[in-house]
Amino acid sequence: MVQNRANAILAGAKAEPDVLRGGRPDARPTDLVAAYVADLAAVIDLDAIRAARLRIGVDPMGSALAAWELIGERYGLDLTIVNRVVDPRFGFMTVDHDGKIRMDCSSARWRAGGARTASTWPAATTPTPTGTAS
Repeated sequence: MVQNRANAILAGAKAEPDVLRGGRPDARPTDLVAAYVADLAAVIDLDAIRAARLRIGVDPMGSALAAWELIGERYGLDLTIVNRVVDPRFGFMTVDHDGKIRMDCSSARWRAGGARTASTWPAATTPTPTGTAS
């Protein structure tokens, strides 16, 4: 039931304003991507990465494209997004050994796209489909 409602909203279906605000008339949109990117410098020495002139290739694997763009811009990193396709159907996922598609980052086949990216860049990252770096 919940996934049906979520899919309807994502598909552009009209939803009651109170549903989109969680039932709270005082709720306001929050840019979580900007907050996340701003806080990165508290846990990663991005100045050192920039100073090292490290070339970084990123395959967002269908998600987090805006976050990676903002990271590169905000911190002045030599960051190239090698795959700009945003695919909510997860068509970028590779088939696992048993013919099934998994979001399991421990699967070598899940990492196939990342291995292709890593083979051409001094530093590469392939976030999980939820956008977290791996």
